[in-house]
Amino acid sequence: MSLSSSNASTLTSSPLPSRICNCGLEAILKTSFTEANFGRHFFSCVNYKYDKPCGYFLWYDPEMCHHGTDNGHVEQSMLP
Repeated sequence: MSLSSSNASTLTSSPLPSRICNCGLEAILKTSFTEANFGRHFFSCVNYKYDKPCGYFLWYDPEMCHHGTDNGHVEQSMLP
């Protein structure tokens, strides 16, 4: 999968799990801006900038806490 700089950006925030790409280098975490995966994070080869990437790609979908997965649904039996 090839991503241009217009549809992905690099994240540099809290400590993340380290991933090693096929070049033997630490992969970087980026954010997708494509329509299909807008806002979704992924690891990719650091050499993408130099048009010599090894093809390493891994989606990064950390688990949400129970508050993040609560959609506000109230069971019918709980209503007065």
